[in-house]
Amino acid sequence: MFDKLGNKKVVGIIAGLAALSFLLLIYLQWGKGGIGGRSTGELAKVNGHSIYMQDIKSMYEYYKEKYKDALNGENGKEIEKRIIMQALWSVVQRILMLQEADKAKIHISSDQIFNTVIRRKEFRTEDGKFNEWAFKHIPKYYKQKIEKDTEDQLKIEFLQSRIYDGIKVSDLDLRVYFQEKYSRCKIRYIFLKVKERGKNELLADNKLRMEAESKINKALDIIKKGGDLNWAASSIGVRVYTTDYFTFFGRITDLKGNELKDLEVEDTYMNAFRLHKRGEISGKISLNTGFMIVQLVNRENPDWKNFYKELYQLRAEYGAAVKQWYFNDWLRNVERKAKMVSYLNDYFKN
Repeated sequence: MFDKLGNKKVVGIIAGLAALSFLLLIYLQWGKGGIGGRSTGELAKVNGHSIYMQDIKSMYEYYKEKYKDALNGENGKEIEKRIIMQALWSVVQRILMLQEADKAKIHISSDQIFNTVIRRKEFRTEDGKFNEWAFKHIPKYYKQKIEKDTEDQLKIEFLQSRIYDGIKVSDLDLRVYFQEKYSRCKIRYIFLKVKERGKNELLADNKLRMEAESKINKALDIIKKGGDLNWAASSIGVRVYTTDYFTFFGRITDLKGNELKDLEVEDTYMNAFRLHKRGEISGKISLNTGFMIVQLVNRENPDWKNFYKELYQLRAEYGAAVKQWYFNDWLRNVERKAKMVSYLNDYFKN
């Protein structure tokens, strides 16, 4: 009944729950840097607010620890640049949220700050009681920092709650979510990987990508003219892969249970679960690493007897996801309107 519902919002939210991420490869699409960079230590300016290396230090250390294995590899210098970009972007987003909170005249009282700060672990005894002595004897500069960080975090939380106000999760949304979460797909696909320029290059250049796209378009033309996926694959020198059944939240494996390589999980899930008829073709799917075409072998719908058994969990799960989806959408709009300048090019120069 619901397998033809074209609810892109619901499917997008589900994909957000299932997505696996590495590093956000955003090279700050801002205006080109002017005076700044290593000469002043300034990394960026956001609506007139300057950001320096010391401002992103904690986020930088967090990502550095998270991706320490990649940093020790042969592309360590490139990865470190991307870690700096990711750390900077995280700080930029926080600044934008705080600026929006100020515009919305969100005020946090001293009592709210105090009551939040004293719940911190360092101000609690082993049995969970407030340690007044520890609180009174922390250095003044550290106390001020904690209070400022707490005030900022509370502002962001209050801002989020305002954005969440009015969000409703309908019965239809939950049914679509149940349908997509527990449906099982089996697909065939062809994948054309874009060649890399050299051993130390992470991304292929535009010329090689255009050559690969031309080939995948050739395969699509064959399919449009009545050819099957096998014929299309052989025409461009690749093979057809077949998966076992998988769900939105499960691993994608071949028929022998081996996890398939080269698949970018979110895009594969998204495009597979948009198909509903056996034999339906996805069209060209553009990935960071190449191009693919997906064909639906079969799709099995969930047992609707379990819908009401899991209704409470579905509502909580989907409700949290839809809030995050709306907030991310709001934040993207804020980012587009912001006046931002990056000095990273200058900073990365030797």
